[in-house]
Amino acid sequence: LDLTKVSAERLSISSKEGDVRLSAGTVGDLKIDTSSGYVTLKDVETENVAVACGSGEISLSGLKEGTDAEVSTGSGDISIGYERGPGDLSFEIASGSEDISVKWENVSYTTDTPACKKGVVGDGRGRLRVDSDSGTVVVR
Repeated sequence: LDLTKVSAERLSISSKEGDVRLSAGTVGDLKIDTSSGYVTLKDVETENVAVACGSGEISLSGLKEGTDAEVSTGSGDISIGYERGPGDLSFEIASGSEDISVKWENVSYTTDTPACKKGVVGDGRGRLRVDSDSGTVVVR
């Protein structure tokens, strides 16, 4: 499934297998649930995004500050990139593979281990939750 320039108040996508790609759109609430496949979001403006993938890679790029995001995969890597480094965000990131990389400035950690990173940037008004049972997690 490949969607470009989508505009919707709410969008829910469910897939058993296959890749899901969204680019250059605006969606108020976005939910993607797939059993197997790659999920790619590029420059999609959204207030709330939830992506769950049983097996496969997840890549979110161009997220705007203030987006609430929840991302999880049973097996696969997760990459999350903000349009500009977040200035106001609370986050909780976990990886069963103990391979997490946070590439932000001005981070205040409450937990900072190879398997779990929790903390805030600024006042913590936005929210990011990431969970990978097995896979590398990179946020920038």
